[in-house]
Amino acid sequence: MTVNKEEMLSIYARFQLSPGNVETLKKLKGKNLRAIVITEDWCGDAMLNNPIFMKIAETAGVEVRFLLRDQNLELMDQYLTNGTSRSIPIYIFIDEKGEEYAVWGPRAPEVQEYVERERAKLPNKEAPEFSEKQKKCIKP
Repeated sequence: MTVNKEEMLSIYARFQLSPGNVETLKKLKGKNLRAIVITEDWCGDAMLNNPIFMKIAETAGVEVRFLLRDQNLELMDQYLTNGTSRSIPIYIFIDEKGEEYAVWGPRAPEVQEYVERERAKLPNKEAPEFSEKQKKCIKP
């Protein structure tokens, strides 16, 4: 990992599951789930979600493998967002029979609504101020 490493490690170090979440997640241990995470280290959503997922996986006893999106496009293209976008991260959960159990990603619905609302406020991409306003939107 070369991009966003310090930020991701900081999130991992600071994030803690609530006692209630820990109890719920421990119930998943018997399911012997595995997870494939499609990600890239430059992705801001991955930087935020992957360290939290790592804590969840540790607590639930989920074995995790990370695959880089750009080196695994055949797999990525099976999990396109809205059927068109290679948005990441994508978390694919597989049961002990090797069958898909669940898929999550790239964002929680509430976060996606927020992103869409903020993007709608941005000027046209060709506008001279677009880049600056987009950066402020991402890091206010």
